Amino acid sequence: VQGVRLDQSDADDVPRLCSVALNTYLVMLLETRRLHCDPHPGNILRTDDGRLCILDFGMTLETEQSLQFSLLEFVAHLTGEDYDRIPEDLVKLGFLKEERLETVRASGFLEPLTFLLKRAGEGGGADKVRDRIFTEFRDKYPGM
Repeated sequence: VQGVRLDQSDADDVPRLCSVALNTYLVMLLETRRLHCDPHPGNILRTDDGRLCILDFGMTLETEQSLQFSLLEFVAHLTGEDYDRIPEDLVKLGFLKEERLETVRASGFLEPLTFLLKRAGEGGGADKVRDRIFTEFRDKYPGM
């Protein structure tokens, strides 16, 4: 496959291809009950002829309907910046035991998580997120 990573392409149709990618992942999840478990920028290309190419189907998961809805709620909370709901989502997704929910809330976990997710939501990949965090830290604590 000949193409450029979608996040590195300067083509005018990248926003459209991002929409195509989102629709593709939703169709995979909701209609075929398959979840692509490795959708990082290196696996999403804009081909030389302007089509979307999703690579690496080595990690996929067949999903039950309850998991489908839990994943959609999780993504909705992330995109809506409703980070206070993330611990509940982690319970529904099986990452956190329900009896530990209040402990996680009381631990202060949401403050650094919210900070990180907001920076990640600004885009640019892990390197740019890290750079924004370090810049903000240096601005807040000059001389360190």
